[in-house]
Amino acid sequence: MTLLRRPWRIRLTLSALLTLAALLDLAVIILLLAYDSGLLIRFGPVNLRIRDMFRVLVVGVVIHAALLVSCWPIVFWRRLTMAMAASLLLCALLVTARHTPPVWSVADEANIELYTMNATHGEQLLGGYSQFGWHHPGPLMFYALAPFYLAGGQGAGAIHAGAVATNIVSLIAIAWIFSRRVRSGSSLSEPVALAILLGIFLVRERGILASAWNPHIAVFPFLALLILSASVAAGDFVILPLAALFASFVAQAHIGLAPVSGAVVAGAVTGAALVARGDGEQRRWLLRWINISAWVLAAAWLLPISEEIAYSPGNMTQIWRFFTSSQIGQPLGIALPAFADTLVGVFRPGFRVATGWRFIASSNVLPLFVAIAEIPLLWLAARSGRRSRERFRCALASLCLLASSVALVSMTRIYGEIVDHEIFWVCGLGLVNAAVIAGFLAPVQRLPVRRDAWRARVMTMTCLLLVASGVGLGFIELRDVELRTQMGRDEAAAQHLTDRISTDMGRLGIATPIIRTDGDAWSVAAGVVLNLRKKGIRVSVSPDLVGLFDRQLLPNGEEDAEITICGSTVHQHLVDRSNNLFIGHYEAIFADAVKLPH
Repeated sequence: MTLLRRPWRIRLTLSALLTLAALLDLAVIILLLAYDSGLLIRFGPVNLRIRDMFRVLVVGVVIHAALLVSCWPIVFWRRLTMAMAASLLLCALLVTARHTPPVWSVADEANIELYTMNATHGEQLLGGYSQFGWHHPGPLMFYALAPFYLAGGQGAGAIHAGAVATNIVSLIAIAWIFSRRVRSGSSLSEPVALAILLGIFLVRERGILASAWNPHIAVFPFLALLILSASVAAGDFVILPLAALFASFVAQAHIGLAPVSGAVVAGAVTGAALVARGDGEQRRWLLRWINISAWVLAAAWLLPISEEIAYSPGNMTQIWRFFTSSQIGQPLGIALPAFADTLVGVFRPGFRVATGWRFIASSNVLPLFVAIAEIPLLWLAARSGRRSRERFRCALASLCLLASSVALVSMTRIYGEIVDHEIFWVCGLGLVNAAVIAGFLAPVQRLPVRRDAWRARVMTMTCLLLVASGVGLGFIELRDVELRTQMGRDEAAAQHLTDRISTDMGRLGIATPIIRTDGDAWSVAAGVVLNLRKKGIRVSVSPDLVGLFDRQLLPNGEEDAEITICGSTVHQHLVDRSNNLFIGHYEAIFADAVKLPH
């Protein structure tokens, strides 16, 4: 017995020593984050100064890898290692953010950073702006980015690090549910298929993991929402509050995802109710988690509801009036090809990440045939899961059918031309559809294998590879952002005009200016407003810009000057004013001021 126990004693001792080393490494990293000048450690007469954060991170990665190998059979140590690895990942993101060179954000990036900065003060009530005058439903995305913004140096790099963290959390949620469902007897084929397709998507669509733009940052949380909701519909009621939180994040980040998120959660609750039907104990258990989920939803939507009550008309009222008006909509002949192209977009040669340009449907009719063919295949997969009592397959296939139907209907309500960022999220739905169909058609599920150990090992390796791929590619994208130091015209103009305005305000006797702009210079103006506020200068914006900057920046009557950032055409009109104060220009972008009477 002693000989049998000795290997376990060695394993436990090694795990304990590696755990201690990992904790010490993590403590050093936290101290280095707190003291940018470095860390001085004294061992008697020996002084050890640590300045290179990345070397400490590499040591931590090696220690955690060794610990994971040594302690894997021990459940307690495996979970502790996972928790410490998550802490190390968080520290690595913050380190990378702090080492990113200063970036002068303009346009949408400036607005995202401005909204996140407002969230750090608890002032952001709405989501990102829309070109149609209203805002996306809620600010949950900015409050999720706010801790990274504060701890990561309050720059654009911290925003990108927060986006990577958000997407990695979504991948972890997907991997966790897959592992949870496979261990309870669900089919292995769908998780493996989706993991492979997600890997292809990550490699092909570089730049999405580190992007905080709401059409990008909502995609992976939406995929996680689908998987979480399918688990709830399969009888895993405890997941419902997490699904409600992901649904709130997705719907608030992008209005295009609000209908499908609500439909998916409603479908999950319906499926859960069918599972609990006829069982009093399960019904009580379901009602308990529905009650908890309702409180989660109330907390997640508190700020948008407060804004709706405080202002007239509120943002939700504006959204409702816009989408229920008779002037908007797409004919089915336009919406259906766009839906089909995006649904199978990841598999098309010409597909690319959304950039905000007009969507042009391909002339190839194959995507349309594939999209139509998915409907009966998803129905057959759901039917197969119901007959074989594989609830997760049945639930996931049913929710994919529901989400695809709602997505198509949503596309018929798009106003004007279809822009790629409005429908980009559908490519994520297409991945899950393809995974469900591939899992249903895969011959591996019919092979006579010994399931328990084999399935557990395959699922574990699949989940680890999926999360590791997301982490690795996320850091590669962060490094790409760090290397992107060359400024374009708008960035250089924002830097130059911010410096001139902040310098000349004292000379001109300006304390609290109102910022105005025209269509030629709005992206530069966004960068100027952001960076003036980062310098601690109180600025407001003209009422016609409230759709871009939110109500927090409306004038309050204390402003003493008006600064206009504009192109050359408007500048020629402004210089004719007798009281015009010319501040400066960068190429064709000008800044003019005028004092306001009190």
